[in-house]
Amino acid sequence: MFYTMEGGRNEAGDPNEFGEAKWRQYVFDVSDFAGGPLYIKFRAVEPEEYDDWFDAAPHDMAGFYIDDVRIVLRDGVTKDIKLTLEASEHVGIIASCPWLLAWDGSEFVFENDIYSTARTVGKQFTDYIFIEHGTLSPLDGRYQLQLREVREEVSFTDMVKLMVVDHAAGTQVGVDGDGEILSYALPLPPQSAVDQSGQQVLGDLDQLDDAGAAGYHEGYIDLDFDDLVISDSAKLVLRFKGFVVDAVRSRAPTFQRPWIEIQTQDAAFNWTTRYRINPRDNWSTHVFDLSSYLPDPAGAQKVRLAFTSCNFDKYHQIDFAGLDIGDQPSQVEIYELEPLSALRSDSEDVLDLLLSEDGQRAQIDPGEHITLLFDTPSQDLAARSFIFVSNGYYVPMEGTFFIYTWDGLEWRERDSYSFPDGYDVDQTHVFDLSLFMPDPDGEYKVRIWQDYRYE
Repeated sequence: MFYTMEGGRNEAGDPNEFGEAKWRQYVFDVSDFAGGPLYIKFRAVEPEEYDDWFDAAPHDMAGFYIDDVRIVLRDGVTKDIKLTLEASEHVGIIASCPWLLAWDGSEFVFENDIYSTARTVGKQFTDYIFIEHGTLSPLDGRYQLQLREVREEVSFTDMVKLMVVDHAAGTQVGVDGDGEILSYALPLPPQSAVDQSGQQVLGDLDQLDDAGAAGYHEGYIDLDFDDLVISDSAKLVLRFKGFVVDAVRSRAPTFQRPWIEIQTQDAAFNWTTRYRINPRDNWSTHVFDLSSYLPDPAGAQKVRLAFTSCNFDKYHQIDFAGLDIGDQPSQVEIYELEPLSALRSDSEDVLDLLLSEDGQRAQIDPGEHITLLFDTPSQDLAARSFIFVSNGYYVPMEGTFFIYTWDGLEWRERDSYSFPDGYDVDQTHVFDLSLFMPDPDGEYKVRIWQDYRYE
């Protein structure tokens, strides 16, 4: 009997987007081979028609993962004794992503979670964060940041960089979800913002105030910029966060990856996704170049924000949405910096694991952190901003259930199971305890642990 985890391509066939990996159990009767050595061989085969699924260099996760292998021996007549467990796992509550912290001159300030939504290896991607919640100040001539695990999960980071962007006074810079750095000066709010129910929500997103319009699963907000005169440039500035909990709504999962999609209409008046960005736990600002899409073929200057959430009770919040129609300033200098050092809190040097996307990843366990040092290039322009780049994924500690029985001296693990769908959904699994019960005391005692915590 063994458990494997298998990934799957998504239904749309996108080679860059993979379905959720699921644990599967396989049981074989090997009685005919009793009395001699037993060899088990595992082989992962990629069908020819799927030979474009994986780019071997940055994504070396093809195949399957073996969690548990065991042989159950039965000698003599046994009673048919089974334990039925109906339970759920709460990974949606405790799991998040590793956090980025920036040294502001006196302390480390929590910035945001990195590669948000990259839950499991199949969802690994490169993430870009504009540092905005504190001032990154040098310490002994070096910029210092930390990657910290604050939740019940293990993260695997493949690459990190720091983009130092110098620009003129009176301008701001930002980044889209693909790493394009854009500058802007005066983003203007829309003349109207209407959600899917027809409600006007302009007052919730027309200024920066750390509050905003709610975007629920499969909802949207239509932004109307028809009052602006767009000539050559149109950049959407969006400030948002995700995973806000509505205690009134159902906590049922959607089993979908959270996104905010930026859409405009095509010639057939279909809303077409131009960009999509992953939400984060903290407020985050991104900039998207819509110059090629606005005005649209009908001459309108409308943008739709479409929302996908992982849970019906969790929504995204839009603090500000505005369109900058000024030209891209010419005075921008960008420095792309690799870390000079990377020291994990257990004193392990992990620098070589973080220099490139090569499948060699630095692991961070709960409570651990990695301290990163970067050079401080000379500054010739008036203002300086920072964008942190990372590539990786995380694995929640998914609340596996462990079944123990009494052997006369101590409690011993007999079986375990992790529900493949998780996310607070009650599911049922049957454990065969015929070999172990009744115990030496003639009793039927069972202990159930979850991640080695007695429940």
